[in-house]
Amino acid sequence: MKLIPEQIKMLREKKEELLEKRRKHIAYRHDSETTQIEGLGCSSLIDYQSEAEFHQNTAELSEINKLLSSCEYVRERNFDVIDIGTAFSFSYDDGAPRERLTFVEEYGPISMYQFASSSSDFGQAVRGKKPGDNVTYTVKATGGIVSLTIDEIDRIRENYVSFIRDKHYTDRISKSYSRELRQLKENDIEEYENRFKITNSQSLLLSEELGKMPSKTSDLSIAVRKSNINRFLERGVAKLPEDGSIGIGSHVTVSILNDNGEFEHKTFEMINYAVSTELEPHYVERISPMGQALFGLHEGDKFSFKRNHKPNVHGIVTSVDNDYIMARRGLK
Repeated sequence: MKLIPEQIKMLREKKEELLEKRRKHIAYRHDSETTQIEGLGCSSLIDYQSEAEFHQNTAELSEINKLLSSCEYVRERNFDVIDIGTAFSFSYDDGAPRERLTFVEEYGPISMYQFASSSSDFGQAVRGKKPGDNVTYTVKATGGIVSLTIDEIDRIRENYVSFIRDKHYTDRISKSYSRELRQLKENDIEEYENRFKITNSQSLLLSEELGKMPSKTSDLSIAVRKSNINRFLERGVAKLPEDGSIGIGSHVTVSILNDNGEFEHKTFEMINYAVSTELEPHYVERISPMGQALFGLHEGDKFSFKRNHKPNVHGIVTSVDNDYIMARRGLK
């Protein structure tokens, strides 16, 4: 099965939600056993799960982990005809409102209404079509006939979820950071090496990617990638700052003033730079203008940075969590 970044985003977010529920359930059960009175010591029963719900969530978490560790990830999209990863809009001939969907191979364990599955009657009918094509197909379950027109295929990159590494490294790194790296390489090799350390979550992504590769291969590109992954893993995990500031591995929430004058909230993990299948909505690279502006700041600090050919970005740091990994695993 092939997954596009939008599906991976939703699956990873669902995984985080299930892990948090698991942590709360374990904490609730621990409090109950400690006090001998069910629920005593818990701040709230709102998030309480029955044992049946707990086991159901555990099974769903296992299914998501299996899917993420075994499926192929789609990196290239077709912008000429409808294919895996293509976003397109269409209009039914009966006058129903225009719709926009993204074409996927299968839905996966989460039913997602904004996707069109290649195995559905609709998906089989529209695959390979281009803007302006008229499509008529029969719904097998009912025998009904549906007619529609493909209006357009979305070619704007910003409208899609993407892997950070899909954009070349030299296009992601700011000029000032590039100069800083060159100076560190000449004058402070230890700090230079620290700029390439990974986070715990990146280590998991690399291990997941490594697990998908054959143990033996004659494909030179796969062999080189395996070597690079092992090199990343050997570098070790970056240490989180102890002063509450934003560092490598920090989970950060910011409020950003958008072009419409409204604040948008964004939560992400700060990394040195993307090394595997990091998604743009979940991570910010230190090498980027935004990463440079945020690194070292504390909760409540304001920031701003420039974007190429776009208005400057202004915002405020609303929270910095440097205990995220330990808290998620129930160790804090």
